[in-house]
Amino acid sequence: MGDAEAYLAEYRDHEPTALKRPLVAARIAQRLTAAGRAEEALALLHAAKPSADQAPPGPGPWIDARIAALDQLERGEEAQQVRWRFALLRLSSQHLRDHLKRLPAFEDGEAQEQALDLVLAWNFTTICAGVCWLVRKLKESRSAIMNVSCQKNSFPAKT
Repeated sequence: MGDAEAYLAEYRDHEPTALKRPLVAARIAQRLTAAGRAEEALALLHAAKPSADQAPPGPGPWIDARIAALDQLERGEEAQQVRWRFALLRLSSQHLRDHLKRLPAFEDGEAQEQALDLVLAWNFTTICAGVCWLVRKLKESRSAIMNVSCQKNSFPAKT
């Protein structure tokens, strides 16, 4: 019995409700994918979809397990869509980098510009997440846009 099967059996036999938790499902799915059982991994992940407000570590491990299974099944376009959506939804620079690396030549610059435009257009509920992401990703020429945007929306000085 392989590592993936033993790990899955442990939960299935002793704590089956845990299979509905996204983080547990992600860990098992990673092992299934590594064992060449990506279809099973996707089925397990489908049954344990994370909620939008999932507590830390958030849906990241679940998304990563899904992407790995999709890539193994040679469903690269679908994996790219998942990377792109997660990069923009969670301001994940790692997922954006992974998405850009897999684009054909000359499409990566356009996609990066599109991502930057979308981020700049958002009304952030937590401005820190947006600023941190932009600081990591923006080019020098783009940081001036953020500076102007921040000045337009700044609070009036106390008099």
